[in-house]
Amino acid sequence: KILPAGEALQILGKQVQGPIDVTLWFSHTFTDPIFFPKPMEFLPERWLPDAEADIKVSEAAQRAFMPFGLGPHVCLGQNLARLSMKAALFAYCRGGYQSTLTGPVERVPDIIPEWKVKNGVLMRVSPPGNLPTA
Repeated sequence: KILPAGEALQILGKQVQGPIDVTLWFSHTFTDPIFFPKPMEFLPERWLPDAEADIKVSEAAQRAFMPFGLGPHVCLGQNLARLSMKAALFAYCRGGYQSTLTGPVERVPDIIPEWKVKNGVLMRVSPPGNLPTA
């Protein structure tokens, strides 16, 4: 939204004066314990309908989680991305592959304030019967 000169907007109890471009980012909710209890822990079970109360995501968090966007700015490749992820996951699980992390997983803050993994996540994937040695 472009806020013209002379106009004001209230955001979380603070007043923003125009002229200014106002952009909404939802990424801060992913590290907010009000929306996601224990936000820095990998807890995929938090999304299950019968998740324990101390880790269950709030209804507001479920509405805020839009990995492919919404409306006119929605990702055009979301159906292909979902299909590709499902096919890869199915092939991995069905094939009996084993994976092991080969380096540390260290999260670092980014500028937006989204969180990124420093230097990516390095892992070794081994076919069935060829388990990696330490």
